[in-house]
Amino acid sequence: KLSISDIKNIIGLYKVDSEKKYRNITILYTLFYTGMRSKELLTLKFEHYLKRENNYFFKLIETKSGKDVYKPIHPSLVKKLEEYKNYLKILYNLDENDLKDYYIFSSSMQENKQLSYRALNDIVQDMGKLIDKEISPHNIRHAIATELSLNGADILEIRDFLGHSDTKVTEVYINARSILEKKVLEKLPDIKLD
Repeated sequence: KLSISDIKNIIGLYKVDSEKKYRNITILYTLFYTGMRSKELLTLKFEHYLKRENNYFFKLIETKSGKDVYKPIHPSLVKKLEEYKNYLKILYNLDENDLKDYYIFSSSMQENKQLSYRALNDIVQDMGKLIDKEISPHNIRHAIATELSLNGADILEIRDFLGHSDTKVTEVYINARSILEKKVLEKLPDIKLD
């Protein structure tokens, strides 16, 4: 199992010294803060990164349900994405309009080539090696589901956040029985027995 402290450890140990490494760490932040599936992440273009008033969203076009979904973006991730976007604009001498057609996480910015699932999986596995764990993008979905549950999100909120159609799937993600039972125990009043 992957935990929030594992993800923090990876971020602390991951050395960003190239464009690809900058992309990779931004991928990790994006997977964590959105809980999105690999296919959703891989098909993201900058035109899918939207701002309405002071709120940011991703428009997910390759969802499991087949419907477009608008996913709100956590402020910490917005900060990372803005830094990464500005870095790419400067590096490739692009303006905001030029950037719209580019994949956010491409295998090659010059060719605007979509990153493959295998490459994404390799990136995440390499990050896992920093903490001696074998991990995948899917493990990050499980980690965020568990973290949300431990921080008080209910099963319906987590289901909707992850885009599940049924809470039974969500329960598997968060090892629901033990977490939910712990929450129930915490709601029992403390009675004094003499």
